[in-house]
Amino acid sequence: LAHAHAPDHAHTHHHEAACGGVGGAIVSCSLFEGQAEVRPSNKEQPTMANHMFHFTHYKLDAYRVARELADLVMVLSKQVPRGHHKLVDQIVRSATGAEALIAEGANRYTAKQKRQRFVEARGEAGETAAHLERLRRLGFISEEQLMQGLSLADRVCAMLTGLIKRHS
Repeated sequence: LAHAHAPDHAHTHHHEAACGGVGGAIVSCSLFEGQAEVRPSNKEQPTMANHMFHFTHYKLDAYRVARELADLVMVLSKQVPRGHHKLVDQIVRSATGAEALIAEGANRYTAKQKRQRFVEARGEAGETAAHLERLRRLGFISEEQLMQGLSLADRVCAMLTGLIKRHS
């Protein structure tokens, strides 16, 4: 059985904590004897448009183009009929893998670590190109969509070649 006691200074627990977002706003909470008081924060919520982050990959054109390729692949994958989930899974993994590996490589410390991730990302972009060609051969995407995807994949590979050489 729990027993209630009158609040006195000997049993008072006061705790300030960031509690996360409520309705899109960051809030801070004050816990006093188990009761939460929620107050809106005056801090501006960071967005991708006005981010305050300093990740190195945000500075790379290769990352931006790889992100565009991954976004295109996500849209194109919705055109693939049911029953081809393995193909969709492969192309989504390769496109998002290229994007993630560029981010990972850019944020690694040593040149060797950066180079290895960029080499892997280049392979993923090439794999994405091959999957796009397969989607076209099967009639799931248009010639224009294929050319758009191949152009992005080619740009990513070219930029990564430069990054690989820079870190060799």
